[in-house]
Amino acid sequence: MNDQRPQTLAEAVLAAAGIIVDALERELPWSPPESGQSPPPRPVAPSDQTGHHSGRLWFNTGQAAEYASHHPITLLKALNAGELHGEQRMKGGRWVIRRECLDAWLSKKPCEHTIPERR
Repeated sequence: MNDQRPQTLAEAVLAAAGIIVDALERELPWSPPESGQSPPPRPVAPSDQTGHHSGRLWFNTGQAAEYASHHPITLLKALNAGELHGEQRMKGGRWVIRRECLDAWLSKKPCEHTIPERR
């Protein structure tokens, strides 16, 4: 058996990377495209196809930011300014946002929770 041990940390890392690449090539056969061709399409995960927020009624700020494709700070600013309707259990606590409120904010319409009642 030819058991050569790496002499340096760099050699060990390169050896480990080679093992990983070999394993990936066995699982996902792919050859580089010929000149002028584009690479094969990336497989889409099931959560990307259906939307992993599809059944969610409430969001925290991180989930709402991902759903809305905005930065969480943007949502926090809108929440603090009253532009986006959300709820906190206590002042300074974590925000929770209803999906319909977030959808209304994204479409620049008033949320049904913030529309004044008609008498």
